[in-house]
Amino acid sequence: MIIDTHVHYNLEPLSLDWKTYWKHAQEVGIEKSIVVGTDSQTSKVAVEISQQEKNLYAAVGIHPDECADSSTNDLHITTLKNLLNQNTHKKIVAVGECGLDYYRLPADQQEQKVIKQNQKIMFKHQIELARQYDVPVIIHCRDIHEHAYNDVLSIVKVYPGTRFILHCMSGSQEYLKEAVALGGNISFAGNLTYKNAEALRDLAKNTPKNRILLETDAPFLSPQSKRGKTNEPAFIIETARELGKVLGISQQQCEKLTTANAERVFHLN
Repeated sequence: MIIDTHVHYNLEPLSLDWKTYWKHAQEVGIEKSIVVGTDSQTSKVAVEISQQEKNLYAAVGIHPDECADSSTNDLHITTLKNLLNQNTHKKIVAVGECGLDYYRLPADQQEQKVIKQNQKIMFKHQIELARQYDVPVIIHCRDIHEHAYNDVLSIVKVYPGTRFILHCMSGSQEYLKEAVALGGNISFAGNLTYKNAEALRDLAKNTPKNRILLETDAPFLSPQSKRGKTNEPAFIIETARELGKVLGISQQQCEKLTTANAERVFHLN
């Protein structure tokens, strides 16, 4: 049994025929998946999808790329609150994906400053929501330098005891070590299989086994043998095999390990 802790059945092209993709996923052993929102609309769709399938769950959140315009941020937070308030069937199991993304910022320094500030404010709001509703936070962090990674951890430290997942892990060994010390869980996706991903494989090797999660981030990040194609959730098998190899365990043991971790982190029954 496999749990895909991060998939976008709510984004095209998967959203156009998500039931077929979900069927294919089950055929390779994916028993449960978490459909992750990136803005108000996709968060709503994630919840709608989760309500149609027993073993699909939702995460509701606002991706940092959606936070540049502060005029819409209050509306975003209101939408998330409404969804969480209506979570009577307990299908929303996380807030996210949210966080910081400094990868493609405008050249203008003042614009950069404003966007970073907006991202930080929205990240804090979403951590507060997660704590209020007792669910973990799925964190997106991306930067060509270490600035975003340092800022993410600085913000998480303000909220001690927060349950969090570093989605699609990247960054330095120091970032990993500090995140683990703060209680973080570490999720690996298809890019773990890339030929030039030795640094990422070293991160996986140094992650405590009880903190490791498996994800696809489909339709993004197809594993090595499928690069250039839309990533299908069923392709998770290649990532599970590679992660097992890195950890020195079998693919089956890797699947069992990451499934037990996901059930604990997301309180899946």
